[in-house]
Amino acid sequence: MHANGQKISLAITGMRCASCAGRIEKALLEVAGVEEAHVDFTSAQATIKGSAAGETLVGVIKALGYGADTAIRIQGSTY
Repeated sequence: MHANGQKISLAITGMRCASCAGRIEKALLEVAGVEEAHVDFTSAQATIKGSAAGETLVGVIKALGYGADTAIRIQGSTY
């Protein structure tokens, strides 16, 4: 993300249960610049608010063994 308060959505693959979503969400919240993170198991989507770079967020998810869509969507500041 390029500015504080931006929202980014990532498609995540490889989650098998809600615990997977919780694990990813916890890791995303530890990234510098992440203000809020929500991972939805049902929709296989992560929504992150803050100033962290999209490439960093994708890298964190991949380091956990999951896939993340590198075609990110940056939205306005409404979370």
